[in-house]
Amino acid sequence: MSASKKSLSGRSLVHGVGVNDADYVTHIRKSNKIWACPFYVKWKQMIRRCYSPLWHKQYPTYIGCSVCPEWRYFSKFRLWMENQKWEGMALDKDLLVKGNQVYGPDTCCFIPAAINTLFSPGKKKKNLHLPEGVTLTRNGKYLVQLRIRPGVIHYKLLPTVKEAHIHALENKIQAVRYGAEDPRLSVRVILALGGRIHEIQETIKSI
Repeated sequence: MSASKKSLSGRSLVHGVGVNDADYVTHIRKSNKIWACPFYVKWKQMIRRCYSPLWHKQYPTYIGCSVCPEWRYFSKFRLWMENQKWEGMALDKDLLVKGNQVYGPDTCCFIPAAINTLFSPGKKKKNLHLPEGVTLTRNGKYLVQLRIRPGVIHYKLLPTVKEAHIHALENKIQAVRYGAEDPRLSVRVILALGGRIHEIQETIKSI
């Protein structure tokens, strides 16, 4: 549905930064249901991760992340996304460039959601002191919880944080290897995943 001039002029910045310059309505409420443009949903989620104080309060590891000037305009992000294999995938900013904090066309890619979660910095505040995939339970044991593949989540309780860390990393390798078999992935992404597996193996040796 095309957006009216009134609708376009009435739009406010998304999280104070993003410009929704689409010439159509990006979300429609009808019969108590909401339809949202999938391109807009991905774009808005990206903007929120970088610029929402409420999001940063819950996920402080996103503090300092930003969106490149080009992608602050929805139309520019959509143009890039339309040329990617994105359906059922998650937007990633730091697989191709480790440690990257800027969302942009040169650093981002779409990867399986399970793989994105494995490398995501989105840890909640209460778990910042623990390794990825490890949480401390009420009885003092360490729970390893990792999604190995769709529908398969691995759980195991271990007595020490060291054992839990190693176990989490070993299962992380399994998950990455499974994800790397996805036929939608580019050669560049597959090579990057191979590099991450090697890093994980070296980390295990050093623990």
